[in-house]
Amino acid sequence: MTDIDQLLHDRFGFEGFREGQREAIDALLNGEDLLCIQPTGHGKSLIYQVVAVAMGGLTVVISPLLALMRDQLDHLTRRFGIPAGTINSDQDEAENRGTVDAVNRGELSILFLAPEQLDRVERMQWLQGLDIRLLVIDEAHCISTWGHDFRPSYREIGRFARSIRDRARVLGLTATADDRTAADIGEQLAPISIQRRSMDRPNLSLSVLQANGMAHKLSLLDGWLQQETGTALLYC
Repeated sequence: MTDIDQLLHDRFGFEGFREGQREAIDALLNGEDLLCIQPTGHGKSLIYQVVAVAMGGLTVVISPLLALMRDQLDHLTRRFGIPAGTINSDQDEAENRGTVDAVNRGELSILFLAPEQLDRVERMQWLQGLDIRLLVIDEAHCISTWGHDFRPSYREIGRFARSIRDRARVLGLTATADDRTAADIGEQLAPISIQRRSMDRPNLSLSVLQANGMAHKLSLLDGWLQQETGTALLYC
């Protein structure tokens, strides 16, 4: 039995888990499927990274964000020494073929896929023949028509998950699923447990300033920037 706390320290360099991370990892290692709803920046990726190392075999991560894939790949290979690759439309056919060959040779622990890859019959058949231990659906709200960023290709994920359910755990990750969205995701991936953590972010606050026209708005903004001593981001 893998010592998860020792693995966290030795491989990932962390002294302890954040709230909800250990509970999610234990659930997956105990054979449960899980929809995990946690705030942005809470460390949802660490959940599947730890489980991937603990379970062995292949972990497949479906993500709609190419930039996020690249960032995760860099962290996994350079920082944590976990062999990983990706198949997506941002790469040419030779690069994707190289990733397929590496998976077939058993050289990768984590494979990142764009959801559109599941639309290809030959790709789906190839995936179904692999030793997949964990299927991760990042930005899982994209499955639901009630989600703010619904993507039709995500509808194929439920079918794929059911086809490998006898040997793989399923983990959905999102920071933006209300109760209706979560219920819809749960129906498509059922049976699955839902773990929701508070969205409260103590370091964030909201306030409203009344402005009478653009000139007043710019004047208020200028006054605020004159008082701000740190770094600021402006969304227009």
